[in-house]
Amino acid sequence: MTVRRLARAGWIPFALMTFGCGDYPPEVAATESALSPSSCANAVADVTFNGPLSSPWISPRTYDTCYKAYVADFFTTWPPQPIVQITAAYGDIYPTVQAACEGTTARVIWYYSGVSSYSDWQVMDDQSGAGQWVETIPPPGLPPKHVCQLPKFAPPYAWLPAKYPNDNMRMAATFRDWNGNTRKIKISTAPCSSFYCPPE
Repeated sequence: MTVRRLARAGWIPFALMTFGCGDYPPEVAATESALSPSSCANAVADVTFNGPLSSPWISPRTYDTCYKAYVADFFTTWPPQPIVQITAAYGDIYPTVQAACEGTTARVIWYYSGVSSYSDWQVMDDQSGAGQWVETIPPPGLPPKHVCQLPKFAPPYAWLPAKYPNDNMRMAATFRDWNGNTRKIKISTAPCSSFYCPPE
Protein backbone atom coordinates (compact mmCIF):
# COMPACT_ATOMS: atom_id res chain seq x y z
CA MET A 1 0.00 0.00 0.00
CA THR A 2 1.14 3.54 -0.70
CA VAL A 3 1.99 5.54 2.36
CA ARG A 4 -0.12 8.70 2.54
CA ARG A 5 1.37 12.00 3.65
CA LEU A 6 -0.47 14.59 5.70
CA ALA A 7 0.63 18.12 4.90
CA ARG A 8 0.21 19.58 8.33
CA ALA A 9 2.52 20.70 11.10
CA GLY A 10 2.39 18.21 13.95
CA TRP A 11 1.46 14.56 14.09
CA ILE A 12 -2.11 13.42 13.66
CA PRO A 13 -2.84 10.21 15.59
CA PHE A 14 -6.43 9.61 14.50
CA ALA A 15 -8.85 10.33 11.67
CA LEU A 16 -12.36 9.49 10.60
CA MET A 17 -12.18 6.93 7.81
CA THR A 18 -15.23 4.93 6.80
CA PHE A 19 -16.61 3.32 3.68
CA GLY A 20 -20.26 3.23 2.73
CA CYS A 21 -22.20 0.12 1.85
CA GLY A 22 -21.00 -1.48 -1.35
CA ASP A 23 -17.57 0.12 -1.65
CA TYR A 24 -15.51 -1.77 0.90
CA PRO A 25 -11.81 -2.12 0.09
CA PRO A 26 -10.52 -5.68 -0.45
CA GLU A 27 -8.86 -5.90 2.98
CA VAL A 28 -12.24 -5.43 4.68
CA ALA A 29 -13.86 -8.36 2.88
CA ALA A 30 -12.98 -10.95 5.54
CA THR A 31 -14.37 -8.73 8.30
CA GLU A 32 -17.71 -8.05 6.67
CA SER A 33 -18.33 -11.35 4.91
CA ALA A 34 -20.14 -13.25 7.67
CA LEU A 35 -21.62 -10.34 9.63
CA SER A 36 -25.20 -9.92 8.42
CA PRO A 37 -27.59 -7.06 9.23
CA SER A 38 -30.46 -9.49 9.81
CA SER A 39 -28.62 -11.72 12.28
CA CYS A 40 -27.45 -8.73 14.33
CA ALA A 41 -30.94 -7.20 14.27
CA ASN A 42 -32.33 -10.35 15.90
CA ALA A 43 -29.51 -10.86 18.39
CA VAL A 44 -29.63 -10.20 22.13
CA ALA A 45 -27.54 -7.12 22.93
CA ASP A 46 -24.26 -7.45 24.83
CA VAL A 47 -24.84 -4.14 26.62
CA THR A 48 -27.68 -1.62 26.99
CA PHE A 49 -27.35 2.12 27.61
CA ASN A 50 -30.21 4.22 28.99
CA GLY A 51 -29.07 7.74 28.24
CA PRO A 52 -25.73 9.38 27.38
CA LEU A 53 -22.49 7.85 28.69
CA SER A 54 -20.58 9.71 31.38
CA SER A 55 -17.33 8.16 30.15
CA PRO A 56 -16.30 5.90 27.22
CA TRP A 57 -17.34 2.25 27.41
CA ILE A 58 -14.70 -0.33 26.44
CA SER A 59 -15.93 -3.71 25.24
CA PRO A 60 -14.22 -6.99 26.09
CA ARG A 61 -11.54 -8.08 23.63
CA THR A 62 -13.42 -11.29 22.87
CA TYR A 63 -17.03 -11.16 21.65
CA ASP A 64 -19.06 -13.30 19.29
CA THR A 65 -22.63 -12.04 18.98
CA CYS A 66 -23.98 -12.50 15.42
CA TYR A 67 -20.56 -13.71 14.31
CA LYS A 68 -17.74 -11.78 15.99
CA ALA A 69 -19.80 -8.66 16.61
CA TYR A 70 -20.45 -6.64 19.77
CA VAL A 71 -24.03 -5.38 20.00
CA ALA A 72 -25.02 -2.29 22.01
CA ASP A 73 -28.52 -0.87 22.42
CA PHE A 74 -29.28 2.78 23.18
CA PHE A 75 -32.75 3.21 24.67
CA THR A 76 -34.81 6.28 25.39
CA THR A 77 -34.92 7.62 28.92
CA TRP A 78 -37.01 9.89 31.09
CA PRO A 79 -36.62 12.73 31.96
CA PRO A 80 -35.32 13.93 28.57
CA GLN A 81 -31.58 13.82 28.02
CA PRO A 82 -29.39 15.99 25.76
CA ILE A 83 -29.03 15.20 22.08
CA VAL A 84 -25.81 13.24 21.61
CA GLN A 85 -23.73 11.71 18.85
CA ILE A 86 -22.63 8.09 19.32
CA THR A 87 -19.20 6.98 18.11
CA ALA A 88 -17.53 3.58 17.85
CA ALA A 89 -13.73 3.48 17.67
CA TYR A 90 -10.80 1.13 18.11
CA GLY A 91 -10.24 0.67 21.84
CA ASP A 92 -7.27 -1.70 21.99
CA ILE A 93 -3.46 -1.57 21.78
CA TYR A 94 -2.50 0.38 18.68
CA PRO A 95 -0.55 -1.42 15.92
CA THR A 96 2.99 -0.10 15.59
CA VAL A 97 4.03 -1.73 12.30
CA GLN A 98 2.60 -1.15 8.84
CA ALA A 99 1.32 -4.67 8.14
CA ALA A 100 -0.56 -4.89 11.42
CA CYS A 101 -2.00 -1.41 10.95
CA GLU A 102 -3.27 -1.98 7.42
CA GLY A 103 -4.52 -5.44 8.39
CA THR A 104 -6.78 -4.03 11.11
CA THR A 105 -10.36 -3.90 9.83
CA ALA A 106 -13.72 -2.84 11.20
CA ARG A 107 -17.41 -2.84 10.40
CA VAL A 108 -20.32 -1.13 12.17
CA ILE A 109 -24.03 -1.54 11.38
CA TRP A 110 -26.38 1.11 12.83
CA TYR A 111 -30.08 0.43 13.46
CA TYR A 112 -33.09 2.34 14.72
CA SER A 113 -36.39 1.20 16.24
CA GLY A 114 -39.54 3.16 16.96
CA VAL A 115 -41.52 0.67 19.04
CA SER A 116 -41.30 -0.32 22.67
CA SER A 117 -40.74 -4.00 21.88
CA TYR A 118 -37.42 -3.24 20.11
CA SER A 119 -38.13 -6.13 17.79
CA ASP A 120 -38.16 -4.20 14.52
CA TRP A 121 -34.57 -2.95 14.23
CA GLN A 122 -34.13 -1.29 10.83
CA VAL A 123 -30.72 -0.64 9.26
CA MET A 124 -29.73 3.04 9.11
CA ASP A 125 -26.20 2.60 7.80
CA ASP A 126 -23.58 -0.09 7.20
CA GLN A 127 -19.99 1.17 7.47
CA SER A 128 -16.57 -0.45 7.08
CA GLY A 129 -12.98 0.69 7.17
CA ALA A 130 -9.36 -0.38 7.60
CA GLY A 131 -6.18 0.99 9.14
CA GLN A 132 -3.94 3.35 7.18
CA TRP A 133 -0.18 3.71 7.70
CA VAL A 134 0.44 7.43 7.46
CA GLU A 135 3.69 9.35 7.15
CA THR A 136 3.25 12.72 8.81
CA ILE A 137 5.09 15.94 8.13
CA PRO A 138 6.57 16.86 11.52
CA PRO A 139 7.28 20.26 13.02
CA PRO A 140 10.56 21.87 11.84
CA GLY A 141 13.65 20.14 13.14
CA LEU A 142 12.01 16.79 13.89
CA PRO A 143 12.28 13.64 11.73
CA PRO A 144 9.26 12.18 9.89
CA LYS A 145 7.16 9.68 11.77
CA HIS A 146 4.61 7.05 10.77
CA VAL A 147 1.36 6.62 12.68
CA CYS A 148 -1.48 4.14 12.36
CA GLN A 149 -4.83 5.75 11.66
CA LEU A 150 -7.77 3.51 12.49
CA PRO A 151 -11.40 4.09 11.51
CA LYS A 152 -13.94 5.79 13.72
CA PHE A 153 -17.66 5.45 13.04
CA ALA A 154 -20.85 7.38 13.77
CA PRO A 155 -24.49 6.90 12.72
CA PRO A 156 -25.94 9.20 10.04
CA TYR A 157 -27.81 11.26 12.61
CA ALA A 158 -27.66 12.00 16.32
CA TRP A 159 -29.34 10.04 19.10
CA LEU A 160 -32.17 11.96 20.71
CA PRO A 161 -32.95 10.03 23.90
CA ALA A 162 -36.50 10.85 25.03
CA LYS A 163 -36.64 13.79 22.64
CA TYR A 164 -39.09 11.84 20.52
CA PRO A 165 -41.12 8.79 21.60
CA ASN A 166 -39.15 5.55 21.46
CA ASP A 167 -36.11 6.91 19.63
CA ASN A 168 -33.96 3.82 20.10
CA MET A 169 -30.73 2.88 18.36
CA ARG A 170 -28.58 -0.25 18.03
CA MET A 171 -24.95 -0.72 17.06
CA ALA A 172 -23.42 -4.00 15.88
CA ALA A 173 -19.66 -3.56 15.59
CA THR A 174 -16.56 -5.63 15.01
CA PHE A 175 -12.91 -4.59 15.04
CA ARG A 176 -10.37 -7.26 14.07
CA ASP A 177 -6.61 -7.55 13.79
CA TRP A 178 -4.78 -8.90 10.76
CA ASN A 179 -5.25 -12.47 12.03
CA GLY A 180 -9.01 -12.04 12.30
CA ASN A 181 -9.05 -11.82 16.12
CA THR A 182 -11.58 -9.43 17.65
CA ARG A 183 -10.28 -6.26 19.32
CA LYS A 184 -11.74 -3.99 21.98
CA ILE A 185 -14.24 -1.31 20.91
CA LYS A 186 -14.57 2.11 22.51
CA ILE A 187 -18.12 3.47 22.58
CA SER A 188 -18.64 7.15 23.38
CA THR A 189 -21.36 9.78 23.33
CA ALA A 190 -20.81 13.52 22.99
CA PRO A 191 -23.26 16.45 23.21
CA CYS A 192 -24.66 17.60 19.90
CA SER A 193 -26.53 20.81 19.15
CA SER A 194 -28.56 19.54 16.21
CA PHE A 195 -30.06 16.45 14.63
CA TYR A 196 -27.03 16.11 12.34
CA CYS A 197 -23.62 16.49 13.94
CA PRO A 198 -20.11 15.21 13.19
CA PRO A 199 -18.37 12.53 15.28
CA GLU A 200 -16.62 13.73 18.41
